[in-house]
Amino acid sequence: MNLFILFSSENNVKFSTLPASVTEDLASHLNAKQGKNWKYLAGLMEYSSSFTQNLDLTPTEATQKLLQDWEHKSGTTVFALYCLLQKLGREDASAILLPFLTPKSRGEDVV
Repeated sequence: MNLFILFSSENNVKFSTLPASVTEDLASHLNAKQGKNWKYLAGLMEYSSSFTQNLDLTPTEATQKLLQDWEHKSGTTVFALYCLLQKLGREDASAILLPFLTPKSRGEDVV
């Protein structure tokens, strides 16, 4: 099943409305030094290398700080972040967002 089609109408949930635990769960996956980590995500979010160098000073909090900054920009929806994580090939991290993309989790009827 194509998840893009499934969730394309569910893209208006602001990331900033999610519980703080979601950011921490994402950080547990993306703060790693190896693989497609928070630095690659920052690149997809169009952050500069100087911004990521500042985050690198506190690597155990880098993902949290990145997402805290990103959520204040326009278009920062759960769906947008989900798509970025999919683009990175980070199914493990994008799976954390799945419950927040479905109508049922937002108190809506599934049609």
